[in-house]
Amino acid sequence: MKIAYVSTWLPTFCGIANFTQDLSAAVEQYGGVEWEVVELQLQSLTKLYNPKIRFTVDARKKEEFVKAAFDLNASDVDVVSVQHEFRLFRKDRDFRFFSLVEKPIVLNLHTVLNPKSRCWGKNFLKLVKQTKEIASYCEKVVVMNSSAKKYATEFIGIPTEKIEVIPHGAHQFLPTIKRSALLKQYQLPENAVIYGATGIWGGKSRFKGLQRVIDAFEQV
Repeated sequence: MKIAYVSTWLPTFCGIANFTQDLSAAVEQYGGVEWEVVELQLQSLTKLYNPKIRFTVDARKKEEFVKAAFDLNASDVDVVSVQHEFRLFRKDRDFRFFSLVEKPIVLNLHTVLNPKSRCWGKNFLKLVKQTKEIASYCEKVVVMNSSAKKYATEFIGIPTEKIEVIPHGAHQFLPTIKRSALLKQYQLPENAVIYGATGIWGGKSRFKGLQRVIDAFEQV
């Protein structure tokens, strides 16, 4: 089997790029799987040679998505794995890619809208409609927890039989700095309580609720 991952890719500073690298490495461990990347670029970057990159899409140009779709159709790829985030597929013209690809598509939804997602402003309902349309072109839709599946089916309207739940997972980090060293480094008293914040992927964004975390710590 040969998989084409449609995603941002390193060295781009993007949580989706990191995720896709980890995903491709994990799938490869099963054996019998080849893969390559259709790289999405949001800005002009110095291109580094990578034999795994099949095609580079300048996400600012609508014709690039069309070219990528035709390239995949003519390839020996068996499955197209699309990593979806709204800033990667931002306009109606970008969604034409899904209707043009003739290979089976597996869609990874990294953001699943729900009734409380009003931080997206006036485009909120439009994004819900677009997500449902994109999913209609896909064989499977992957979400990362049971709540996301509930919102994807009941709110967005994606058929439940099309959705698979695969938990996000996380790296295993071994502690390398002792607590005593951290207290000394930051000149904190011995009875200080140190909290670690996890689950923030990629760059900072006003949509990630970081201010709420900071405000909550004041009450602890």
